[in-house]
Amino acid sequence: MNTLSIFLAIVLISCVFLMPLVAAETPNDGIPVTVTVKNVTLNGGKVFIAIYNSEKSHKAEVPDYGFKEEDTNNTVSITVSLPAGEYAFAVFQDTNNNEVKEPVALSNWSGKGLPGGWDKQKVQITGENNNNIVLQLQ
Repeated sequence: MNTLSIFLAIVLISCVFLMPLVAAETPNDGIPVTVTVKNVTLNGGKVFIAIYNSEKSHKAEVPDYGFKEEDTNNTVSITVSLPAGEYAFAVFQDTNNNEVKEPVALSNWSGKGLPGGWDKQKVQITGENNNNIVLQLQ
């Protein structure tokens, strides 16, 4: 198993086990952000979405917000309300219900090479820009 696979497995396994501990509720008075996940395998398992709002939570692999979505379409989309700031997004689909990564997507990562850390993956959310995050499972 190469370093990238090990890194992604650790990150995504952490997301799965820590998501139940994280409140999936986001602030009501924030900025609407739509997260769209493409290349979802239809009837291929739940889609897990993790949102980190700090370098600290990202590095600790403890999402600030976590969501589990059904795979009823090839594209999954959620809209959340977030305060302005920097965020990183991580998504995977559990295609065999073992809560281990299969297809994965990270903000600002094309699926080629190392995904980088917080500085590469973070996205600025403001009320002034288009707050649509599109991630394609690889």
